[in-house]
Amino acid sequence: MPDDTAATRQQPIKEGVTNPTRGSKVQAQAEYAPMLFLRPMTGEIIGVPTPDVATVNTEIGEWNMLMATLHYARAQVQFFEEELRNQVLTPDLLTPGALDTAQKNFKLAFEWHKEVMDKCQFKMKSLARLGSGGKELVELIPLSGAPARNAENKPGEYKDGKYKKERKITWGKGAKSTVSREWIRPRKGPMVYVASDKLKPDWPTFKDAGQLKWTDVVPKDGNGRRRIRHDKLIAYTEQALKSPKFKAKDFVNLSVDVKGALGGWATAWNTDTANKFSGEGKLAAGRVTGDMEFDAGAQFMRYLYGGSLDATFEPFKGNVSFRAEGHAEVALAEAKASASVYFPRKEGWMWTMPSVLTEKGASAKDIDLGAVRFMAEVTVKGAVGASIAAELNIGVETKVGQLPAVLGIGTSKDADRLTKTVSVVDTPGSETKMRVWGADAKLDAFVGLKADGEIKGAMEWRNPETEKKKFEAFATVAPTVGGMAGAGATGKLAVQYVGGVFRFEAHAAICIGLGAEGKLSFEVSGKLLLSFVKWFFYQLYHANFKRLSFIGESAFKVASYLPFLAIAQGEKILDNFGISELILDRKIREIDKKLAAPMARKELADRVLAGSDFLRYAPPETKGMLIYHLCRCESIDQGMNVIVPSDDPSIMQRAAIKNIIESWSHTRADCENVIQHISPTGQKGSQSENIGRLRDFYNKKIPGKRKLSGVFEGTEDFDAWHERLIAILKEEPTRGFPVVQSNSMQYAMQRDDRRDHPLFSSESDGAYYA
Repeated sequence: MPDDTAATRQQPIKEGVTNPTRGSKVQAQAEYAPMLFLRPMTGEIIGVPTPDVATVNTEIGEWNMLMATLHYARAQVQFFEEELRNQVLTPDLLTPGALDTAQKNFKLAFEWHKEVMDKCQFKMKSLARLGSGGKELVELIPLSGAPARNAENKPGEYKDGKYKKERKITWGKGAKSTVSREWIRPRKGPMVYVASDKLKPDWPTFKDAGQLKWTDVVPKDGNGRRRIRHDKLIAYTEQALKSPKFKAKDFVNLSVDVKGALGGWATAWNTDTANKFSGEGKLAAGRVTGDMEFDAGAQFMRYLYGGSLDATFEPFKGNVSFRAEGHAEVALAEAKASASVYFPRKEGWMWTMPSVLTEKGASAKDIDLGAVRFMAEVTVKGAVGASIAAELNIGVETKVGQLPAVLGIGTSKDADRLTKTVSVVDTPGSETKMRVWGADAKLDAFVGLKADGEIKGAMEWRNPETEKKKFEAFATVAPTVGGMAGAGATGKLAVQYVGGVFRFEAHAAICIGLGAEGKLSFEVSGKLLLSFVKWFFYQLYHANFKRLSFIGESAFKVASYLPFLAIAQGEKILDNFGISELILDRKIREIDKKLAAPMARKELADRVLAGSDFLRYAPPETKGMLIYHLCRCESIDQGMNVIVPSDDPSIMQRAAIKNIIESWSHTRADCENVIQHISPTGQKGSQSENIGRLRDFYNKKIPGKRKLSGVFEGTEDFDAWHERLIAILKEEPTRGFPVVQSNSMQYAMQRDDRRDHPLFSSESDGAYYA
C-alpha cells in the first residue's frame, strides 16, 4: 500500500517525487476541478472544493487499489491451488519438475495473499466496529470531477495459456502463469469509498431542502421493498445543484451530467437479477426478490465484493467480483449473498486416525481414511457477507440443540492454509494439525457480527470411484437429538444408529477448523443412504479392516445388516431405511429361519453368483453371515450340537462361498476377518474353527457318494486354494482407487503398484495432503 504521508502530500508538478508504491505512478499536484458525490446512505449531495480534491482522489485510489489487489491475490491462490491439484491428479503425465513448480507457485501465491491481507487488516483496523458510530467507510456515487488517473495500470487476465495485459478487470478467472506480486490500480468505478473522517463538515452539502425528499426517491412498496424512482432521482439531484450552497465559484462552472452519472446506476440497482456462480466458475443471471440496502454493513459488503472495481456497474452482466470456494448468488444492491462455502477448504482435509498407540498414547503412524469437507449453505447480508468476501471464510458458533450460526471472522497472519490433515480421535499433538486459514483470528471491523440465518449443509467425502475423485454428500446437518449424549465424549467424531437413522456427532473443529467450538450434528437421509454405505465401507477398507473406534456398536451392526438384507432378500438398501434396530434384529432372525430350507439357500446362492452390487461394499461381518447360511446343508440338533448329514450341498452354494471369499476379499486382513465372522449375525468367532468348518464343508464325503467336487481347479483342495488366495491378496489397501474383484487384472495392477492415490494420501510421494 502507498505510504499515507507521501501519497497525500500536495506538490507542484515540477517538484513531484517518485511514489514509493511499487508499480504506481508519480503523485503530484495537478489542476483539479471540484468534485460532486451522491451519498446513497443519507441522500446527501456532497461537494468537494478544489483544494481538497487531491486528498480525496488519493483516498479513493488507495482503497480501490487495496481491494483490487486483494481480489487479484485471492484469485491467484485459487488458480494455483487448482493447478497443483490438477498436477496431482495426473502424475503419469507430469514433465520433470512440473510438480515442484506447481507447489512453489502455490506457496508464493499464498504468501502474497497473506501480505495483501495484512495490509487490508492494517488499513481496516482504523475503522470502528460497524454500527458503533465511529470511523467507517463511506460509499459515494461520483457525479463529476477529475478524470480517473493511472487508468492504464490495470490488471491482466490469464486466458488460453496467455497473459493479456490490456483488458477490463475480470476477477473470476484472473491469474497469471507465474505468480504476480504487483499492486493493482484500477480506474474508478460507479461507486467509490473514503474513510468518514475525510469528509469535512464545512464542505457544501444538500439534502431535503426543497419539496422533493430523499425518501421520495427511494420509497418502499407495499411489500417493504425499496426501489429507486429514476425520474425523482434526477429531479432531486438537479434541485440540489440549484441550491445556494453550490453557487460558490468552485462549483458554478462545473459541468455535471446528472442523467449519465446516475441513470445507469439506478437502472442496474432496480433490475431484479443476481450473479450466480457455480463450483466450476460458470456464471449465470437469475431472478432475485431483494431490495436496496444503504446501511453501513451493506456498504462495506459492496466494497469488499468489488462493486467499485469496474467502470460500468452491471451486476447482472457478471462484472461483480465474488470468489467463494463454492457456488454463490450475489445481489449487491441488497447486499445479500447466498453461497456454498467449503470448510476447511474446497479440497477438504484428510481425516486420519492412529494406527498403533504407544504406551504414551501417541500414534506410530496415522491411517488415512479419506478426504472430507463440510459444505455450508449460507445466506448472509451486510457485515457478515463482507467478512466472507474479505476472508474467504466464515466462523461458526455452535450451541447444543441448535443449528450453527454464522460469525464473521478474519485471517490470522500465522494461520496455515497448507495444513490438510486432521485426526478424528483425540491423540496428543493432533491439535497441531487442525490449523485452518482464517479460522482462528478476529478482524476488528467484523468481531461479534452474526448472520441473520442458519447454516444448512452437508458432510462430503472424496469418492474414489468417481473419475475425478469428486466430493459427494453422505450426511446433512441436523438438529441434535437424544441418544447421542456421550457418544463423542472421548473423541472428535462419533457415528451412531438412533431412531432408525445413522447420525453423526462431530466436534466443529474437525469439520470447520480450529476456532469453531461446540459440536455439529448430521444425519443420513434416505437419499444419501447408499453414499453413506459406500463411505462406511471405504473407511473400513482404508483402515485395512481394523476396528474404527468412532463408529458405535449399533451403527456398525446395522451397517453390516443392510447389505446382507439387500442380498438375502433381493431388496434395495433403501427398503430398510428408517427401521429401528430392534425390527432389523427381528428381520435377521426371520431370514435365519427361512434359510433353513434348501430352496431358499439355492436362491441366495443364485443372487450371490449373479454379482450383487452390495457385495462390493459388504464389510467382513456381512460376508461372514452370507457364508454361514450358504454352509447350512445339514440339519443341526441344537440340544446335542451334533451335525447329521442329510443332503448333498449343491455345487452352486459351494461356488457362491468361493466367489465371496475369492472375488471380494480386498486384503489379507479382510479375508481373515470374513472367516472369523462366519456366524448367523456376523459375530466374531474362532479363526481356526471356522477354517475347519469350511474345510469340512468342501472336503466332506456323503455316505455312499464320492468326495464333493466341481469347485476347485484340478486336484486342488480347500487348503491349497486358501493358501494360494492369501498369497495373491494385498497386504495393505491401495487407498483412493476403487475396489474391484480380487481375482481381476485391475486388482493385480493395484496390488503390484503398491501406492495410494495422491489425493488419498498424506505421506506417499506427491501426496496432496502431505
